[in-house]
Amino acid sequence: MNRWVSTNEKRSFLKWFLQNHRLKTIEAKYVLDYLINHTHILENVHFTDKIRKSERMIIVSSTTSDQPGFIFYKHNKRTEQTSKAVEDMTLNPTEKTYITIHFQGKMMNYKYLNLIENPAVENIKRNEQSNKDLNEAKKVLDASFKEQRKHLLKKQIDEALDKGDKELFQKLVEELKQYEKATNA
Repeated sequence: MNRWVSTNEKRSFLKWFLQNHRLKTIEAKYVLDYLINHTHILENVHFTDKIRKSERMIIVSSTTSDQPGFIFYKHNKRTEQTSKAVEDMTLNPTEKTYITIHFQGKMMNYKYLNLIENPAVENIKRNEQSNKDLNEAKKVLDASFKEQRKHLLKKQIDEALDKGDKELFQKLVEELKQYEKATNA
């Protein structure tokens, strides 16, 4: 699910990341600084945990990660040269760039989780929304069922009156009172 993320959010996260984490590959800082300072390229950056080797993909890791320090993929070709990534972004500024950043605690970091295109996180959000929708639908159906039941009892009371059946009438009136008392509680 592609959630729109502003360039300010992306820039803010990248700055935070650089201030709070040491990079395994020092040259990767140059790539992240390049993104921070080029809004028109940052607009097309998408954070993800899914490796997309066939597209433009950048992977950066902090020293706390067991992943490689820097990898750049483009059309299934891999390089660890940061200059190739910057050159490609300079030559193709409107092309989407997918980026994965590895650091300790990233899956508990709200700044990161708000940026990434993560099917698991999106599925959880969709599931929560579905549950809310389901509860609302249950409330509507329950209210409709209660109203229908009251309408049926009133109809049966009218029919008992029309037939002159006092015993059935009193029984149905009492049932209606009990039902209204139970449903209003």
